[in-house]
Amino acid sequence: MSASPRCAGGSAQPRWHRGAARGLLIALLLSFGPAVSDSFARFAYALLLPAMRSDLHRNYAQSGSIDAFNAAGYLVGAPLARARLASAGTSTAHSNSSAIEDATNVSR
Repeated sequence: MSASPRCAGGSAQPRWHRGAARGLLIALLLSFGPAVSDSFARFAYALLLPAMRSDLHRNYAQSGSIDAFNAAGYLVGAPLARARLASAGTSTAHSNSSAIEDATNVSR
């Protein structure tokens, strides 16, 4: 007697299960791209900080607060975006984000 039931074709897992596992693996691997690029951006900020500090006539505490506010924006914005997406749906959230992006590009 075998410990796991066999499906057609002799595999231990149904075909849909292997497909779902592969999809999750692809999603996991794709999530490394933003994580790595964000890490490089944070590293680059440390290299740019002295030039920014002198050009903007700020001290290190004031310059560091720029990064702290940026991180706080991510920490607050990500859960708010998730809640908005869950309540409004993807098409409404996409339309709203496109409108905000267009408005900020016009103001530049």
